[in-house]
Formats: sequence, structure tokens, C-alpha cells
Amino acid sequence: MFLQWLVAATGVAILPGVARLLRGLWLQRPLQIYEGLRKQGAKGPPFIPIVGNQRELVRLLDHVASTPMNRSYNEIVPRVVPYYTKWSKIYGNNLKNYYFGTGLSF
Repeated sequence: MFLQWLVAATGVAILPGVARLLRGLWLQRPLQIYEGLRKQGAKGPPFIPIVGNQRELVRLLDHVASTPMNRSYNEIVPRVVPYYTKWSKIYGNNLKNYYFGTGLSF
């Protein structure tokens, strides 16, 4: 009986700290970075807590993998990073500077 009470009390004591840590890592800090980039004029996909853009990335990669590639087609970037190609068409080339850094360009 005492052991169950001790485990429950420990869980209640630790739970707020764990919740604060997870909120900071998964919600607050990424949202601050997102808002900071928006204020600087960077456009991009919307902020989605925890999962981010994983669903869209997987969907685009699956679509590219399921379509055959033309043998005379030399543009490999849309096949390798289809999300970059799509987002640069939607949000402009400004995305390149924030996503890939200023040192790498296509």
C-alpha cells in the first residue's frame, strides 16, 4: 500500500516538470522560431506541433517513388527533394536561404 502511494506521489510531483519540458521542446521553441522567421519575411509551410510536415513529406516522396522516371530527364532535384520543389513554387526562392542555408544553392 505504501509503495503504491509513493509511486503515485512521485508521479504527481514529476508530471508538471515533464509537461513543461515537452511543451518547451515541442511547442514553445519551434513556435518562437517559426514566428521569428515570419517576422523576417520568410514564407514557408505552416507550423504543425509535434509532427511538423512529416505527412506531406511522406506523401510527396511516395508519389515520386511510384511514378516512373523518364530516361532523358536530367532534373534530379524534383525526384530527390520533391517537397523543396513544391514549396519553392508556392513560397518562392526565399525558402532556399532558410531551408538549405546560404552556402548551398541549386
